Amino acid sequence: MVSTKDVSQRLNSGGWQVYGTSLFSSGIGPVPEEDVPYRGKEGKIETGWDPDTKKEFNYCYSADDDWTVDEKWRFVQGVEMQESYQLPSPGDYVDAEGWNFEGVASANEAIKQQLYAGRGVAIAFMADQSRPGQVSQTGYMNPGNNATNTWAHYTYDKVNISHAVTIVGWDDTYSKDNFGNPDPETGKVDPAKQPPKDGAWIVKNSWGADSDFPNGYPGGWGTNGEGYFYLSYYDKTITKPEAFDFDVESILDERESYSIYQYDYLPAQNASVMTDERMLHEANVFTAEGGQTVRKLTCETTRPNMQTTYEVYKLDKDATNPTEGEKLVTLEKTYEFGGFHTVDLGDQAFSLNKGEQFSVVVTQKCLDDDSYYVSFDAGHSKEAIEQARK
Repeated sequence: MVSTKDVSQRLNSGGWQVYGTSLFSSGIGPVPEEDVPYRGKEGKIETGWDPDTKKEFNYCYSADDDWTVDEKWRFVQGVEMQESYQLPSPGDYVDAEGWNFEGVASANEAIKQQLYAGRGVAIAFMADQSRPGQVSQTGYMNPGNNATNTWAHYTYDKVNISHAVTIVGWDDTYSKDNFGNPDPETGKVDPAKQPPKDGAWIVKNSWGADSDFPNGYPGGWGTNGEGYFYLSYYDKTITKPEAFDFDVESILDERESYSIYQYDYLPAQNASVMTDERMLHEANVFTAEGGQTVRKLTCETTRPNMQTTYEVYKLDKDATNPTEGEKLVTLEKTYEFGGFHTVDLGDQAFSLNKGEQFSVVVTQKCLDDDSYYVSFDAGHSKEAIEQARK
């Protein structure tokens, strides 16, 4: 992604969860915050005003600072990226004709399975920016004005998304009556502004808890000021759920290193596909930078239930095709969801000498439609970027 903002504003560009996949799969981050603190180099702070205490308080680190990061951190990775799971979106199962409850239940179960496995699930949605004790004009967020005194969010419109948060738990019994705000005159809640059934996600937001700076501010945001809220299973804007899995055993010391052979950011700003009933293959050809052992392969899928075959060839010196040479590896995996995938070669790991060429050939067949897929990155042309800068 190319940001057209000035240096101090680039970290306000925003982005999708998939951008994280792009960076982490390329061996770029994550690193501990103690090594790369989320603040400008001068530590400039913006203040806010607390109407209760009638005092200023430290609100956030200022964008008007030097936020550049030392180049030595560019290709440091604390833990290896293993998988990203691009899950079905519950919000996709509602249209003008109503709800597909079976589809919502299936999408919700996919999210729950990730939580069972110990992974939070990042989502995008339309965020109501209600503050403590306030109700916005849309009324998507009920800020604690309900029987359970919990903050409850339900976007009843199909509108554009505006924010990203992390699902950390769920409550199947959370009442649908907790959503929506009472009319100031009648005291009643419009049923059209409440979800069709019970159930909610427990969600962690990033807007501050009732704790010390830099993680909070007086009073905090969300239930009990702790930064959490409930989001209806049936929020119409939940989209792009994605979970990330890292090999936490791969934390490296300064004496160890590994190489990632890759020509692009995966899956970059956008991933597109070609599909056909005929068999399709995709391949990359690499040259060993030294005497190395190849222990893992990776690929990206863009559809659920993708049967993926990996083949690796040590290429002949005069090869003009990625299959001209000695086949070293053949293995097959079926992925339940789209995303970035890593497969450990185990006893099929192989070694190469400096300068030897090898290819990785991937064949993807979707078991849902029996079609073959080839995925590739999509982005903006130089002309489009220059036009955006104007």
